[in-house]
Amino acid sequence: MRFRTARNRRLNNYRKALAVALVVSVPLGLWTKAHQGLWQAWVNGFAGAIVYEMFFIFLISFFFPELAAWSIAAAVFVATCALEFLQLWNPPLLAAVREMVIGKLFLGSTFAWWDFPHYLLGGLLGGSIVLALQAKILTPKYFDRL
Repeated sequence: MRFRTARNRRLNNYRKALAVALVVSVPLGLWTKAHQGLWQAWVNGFAGAIVYEMFFIFLISFFFPELAAWSIAAAVFVATCALEFLQLWNPPLLAAVREMVIGKLFLGSTFAWWDFPHYLLGGLLGGSIVLALQAKILTPKYFDRL
């Protein structure tokens, strides 16, 4: 029998909230690639970078719930910037991976300087959401301390 403490309940609730954020961010990210209409060029070209950044912040926060939100956001920002620079390099193996849909979605296909401010915006939004969830859900309440 597993003893449920207040801390375990908070962690479970936090992970549930992050799971919802992950479930919402996947179709939203895919939608940015297929959007037609208002601001189509920006949405197709750069809005996905914001959602991409947020997705990975939520994912890492899900598996490591007690890491600081801004540390996660900073690490994801650095990693996505490194992946962006990796697009300047095209060895045969990376070129083959980028030809597949999943490889293109995760690694990207073309380098764009304009992705960096969108990564930063996604990091700020994702970090803020995780920070708010941590403050609202993970912070012990008065009645938990009794």
